[in-house]
Amino acid sequence: VTRVELPYASPSRPHRETVNLKKNTNVVRVVLQHLSGEPVIADDFEFTITDGNGWLNHDNTLRDNTSLTYRPWFTHSGSVDINTNPEDAPTNSPSIPAPKFDMSRSVLGASLAEFTVSRLLMENKPMLTVRNKAENKTVLSVPLNDYALLVKGFGHSNLSDQEYLDRQDEYNMTFFLDQGGRWLNTVVIINDWRIIRHQGAIE
Repeated sequence: VTRVELPYASPSRPHRETVNLKKNTNVVRVVLQHLSGEPVIADDFEFTITDGNGWLNHDNTLRDNTSLTYRPWFTHSGSVDINTNPEDAPTNSPSIPAPKFDMSRSVLGASLAEFTVSRLLMENKPMLTVRNKAENKTVLSVPLNDYALLVKGFGHSNLSDQEYLDRQDEYNMTFFLDQGGRWLNTVVIINDWRIIRHQGAIE
C-alpha cells in the first residue's frame, strides 16, 4: 500500500507524486507450424489456457484461485514464401529470365492464437492446451509458467521466478507438428529463443 500526502497545490505549483503500479495483464501468442510446410488451419484447433488467476487483491496477490479458461481473442492462419538460397535473390534485370522450377523456395504454413491473461503466479499451475477438433485429441498440453521460464537466462538470474514473470508481459511460443499432426516436443521457440531438448537436457 502506498500512502500519499497531497498538500495544497495550485496550477502554477502543482504537486507531483509517483505511485508504483504493477502491470497484471499478459499477452500470450501461440504459433503452430507444420514441419512439412503444409497449411495449419487455426479453426481446426482449440486453443485454451486454464488458470486460477481471475481475482486479485489490491496488492496484486491472489484472492481466489477458482479455475477459469482463457480462449484466444484472435486467431489467424497464413503462409510465408521463403527463399532458402541466399544466392538466388530476386533481380530486376529483364535479361535474366525467371526459372520455371525454383527448388530453392519453400512455403511454410502456420496458425496463430493470441490470448490476454491475468497475472502469472508461481503459486498457480496454468496450462496451455491445444486440441485437434476433428480428431478430438490433445495435440499438446504444457505448463505455461515452466515454459515461460525456460528463457529466463543468465541475464535475469538475479530475479526471482515471480519477478521475472511480472517484468515480462509478452510470451511468444512456437510449436512444431510432425507428419502425424503430433507435437514435436524436442523443439520449441519461445520469445525468439530456440529450445532444443535431447536426452533430458535443454540447449
